[in-house]
Amino acid sequence: MKPSRLFVIVSTLMVALSTVAQQPTDPVEAHLKLLTEKLGLTEQQQTKARPILHEMNEAEQKIKADDSLSQKEMLERVRPFREKADKKLRKFLSDDQKAKLDQLEHQPHTELHGNLSGAAQK
Repeated sequence: MKPSRLFVIVSTLMVALSTVAQQPTDPVEAHLKLLTEKLGLTEQQQTKARPILHEMNEAEQKIKADDSLSQKEMLERVRPFREKADKKLRKFLSDDQKAKLDQLEHQPHTELHGNLSGAAQK
């Protein structure tokens, strides 16, 4: 194999691996990344949001682990945790960010909530 061809292959692999490495695998970090991108969260807001999202995620994971629940029951049990997180987040958002959050909340986010979004079937 020619050195120039090997260089191209290695360079392509490095770019691909760095792209994959930048994708958060932690659901809390994925949610925080989405909110940061869509709402323009500052570093300080991200620091405040992280424990709120972590608490919500922990509750959702426990509910999702209960295989005896129907889709509707899961949504009903998750809703109070999401509402609590929403209220806590709004305390430190600007009016513009709150308006963006209102719009964001009306969109499906299967990448964050999986089958709890209401869009997917159990």
